[in-house]
Amino acid sequence: MMNTVAYKTLVNQLLPFVGILLVYPKHSKNMMGCLTGGTVFFIGSGQQRFLVTAEHVFRKIEELRSERDIVILLCGVNSPPIEISDWLIHSRDDFVDICTVQVPSDFISDELKKEFFPFPKELTAIAERTGSAQNAERTERTERTERTGSVLTFQHTLLHFTNG
Repeated sequence: MMNTVAYKTLVNQLLPFVGILLVYPKHSKNMMGCLTGGTVFFIGSGQQRFLVTAEHVFRKIEELRSERDIVILLCGVNSPPIEISDWLIHSRDDFVDICTVQVPSDFISDELKKEFFPFPKELTAIAERTGSAQNAERTERTERTERTGSVLTFQHTLLHFTNG
């Protein structure tokens, strides 16, 4: 079991790479009407940058979008939130419960006082190549194959990297 000092040290090392997603009705007049939310992890992969979150968070966002106009806000600490409602999902997997969101090239993370965790260079080419293939073809057959471990997706690469 991790002692308190080690735990606090680890948390402080991760904080620059973690943000918050908040979803509000589009015409909300105050910050008390949050509909859902989640955490994101900022990660960089070569020229690509991503937000990584749980797939169930975006499943809920899609459900809310079908019911009303919403706004998705990306928040840091002690900084104004940034609307990311139009950012594209790069890839997702409900079995692993992970979703990667493509960060536009003109996004400046300093505005949120956040940094992108550097994805290991040796895995960058695999992640980018597999992510592109996954976007081109996302079928039930592919999802079943991913679950058996036969296809290496960006999410699985990230999951294995972060879990050691």
